[in-house]
Amino acid sequence: MSKKLKISLIICGVSLLLFISWFFFLKDDYKQIEQEIYSLNQWRTHIAHIEMIDDDYALAIYVWGNDQHAGIIEFERTLLGWKMTSGVSELIYGGLQFVELENYSVIHYSDRPNIEEVHVKLRNGDTYPALLKEGNGTGEEIYAINPDRWYYYSDTEDLAEATVTTYDKDGQVVEEIQIPDEPSGGVVTQYKNDNDY
Repeated sequence: MSKKLKISLIICGVSLLLFISWFFFLKDDYKQIEQEIYSLNQWRTHIAHIEMIDDDYALAIYVWGNDQHAGIIEFERTLLGWKMTSGVSELIYGGLQFVELENYSVIHYSDRPNIEEVHVKLRNGDTYPALLKEGNGTGEEIYAINPDRWYYYSDTEDLAEATVTTYDKDGQVVEEIQIPDEPSGGVVTQYKNDNDY
């Protein structure tokens, strides 16, 4: 075997080992997404929930500024980790947020303590359960009005003018919320690459 071939094989072997090490020891997905959110440097940021939609997409819901602002960011997995693709942050004082991102439409709201079920009825009459997320109990939510939230997202359905009905443990209606006919008009940011924050 020639010297050049041996050197080439060694370089290929080392490169393969480095790639495998990078792949297997890559940081936790949630930690990467958290770091991206905290890199926005928004005052008193509290991440309410990170939803891993599939292997390639994730949504993060967070509040900041003593729960007066809320943000939703869509993430896409790249070869180098998770990248923000679009997001909305706006002043909502803990209220309802309805946004349309690059791939998903999302509604979420700070939950009442006695809510056991949430149903979203779309304009076309289809009804779906919303997801309930309890606060994480870490003490971080000391600045949040209420860390519990419900949320619903879709990549295909029109969420405008949907009706959200919340129910208590006895199945009694607690609240009915009408979703606006237009998504929130907050600050919309399209993240084009890792340096465009």
